[in-house]
Amino acid sequence: MSRRQLGGGAIRSAIATTVLSGVLAACSVAADDAPRDIEPSKADVVTAAQGANVRSSGSERIFLVVDLPGLPTRIEPVQRTVGSGAAADLAATLLAGPTSQEFIDQYRSALPTDLIINAVRKSGPRISIDVSADLQLLSADTLVLALAQIVYTMSDLPDVDSVDITVDGENARWPTSSGELTQQPLTVFDYPNLEVTRQPAYPSTPSD
Repeated sequence: MSRRQLGGGAIRSAIATTVLSGVLAACSVAADDAPRDIEPSKADVVTAAQGANVRSSGSERIFLVVDLPGLPTRIEPVQRTVGSGAAADLAATLLAGPTSQEFIDQYRSALPTDLIINAVRKSGPRISIDVSADLQLLSADTLVLALAQIVYTMSDLPDVDSVDITVDGENARWPTSSGELTQQPLTVFDYPNLEVTRQPAYPSTPSD
């Protein structure tokens, strides 16, 4: 049944159920100093709104896709209260997607609805995220947006400059916004044209 076919009571019931699922997903991720599993049943994400009760304020940020008439599709940051601020908690918050108001404002997530985060680990300035193979099933353009969401969100943590994304424990090749494939850890410089509110400063080129 589509959102437009739902009655008022059914909509409120559906939103309440989805909010609970989003909150459980955000709470199920453990600390990020070592690889930790996320329960698959609590790591699913939907691209629609998670409900008005999801907090849209706080000191942390996640990056969502935004579609506005006359403008190219891009990603933008929205505020969140993550709690511990740990990498694993932030990843779970990203999976929870937009709030109901953000969804009305044309925000969405490019992450697949069945995506599962297997583990999150922070090692120095690098975040390592192991995900299910659902990420690789996205179309090329959608995959680039999803990768940019992950990379910008995790790179927003203090002292993080790269994100290594593996699939079920295996290395993978990922596209950058220029269309090139790389097995190297991803950085915001791989997707500079997708986040227009904070254009990253490129590292200076050594002079001759």
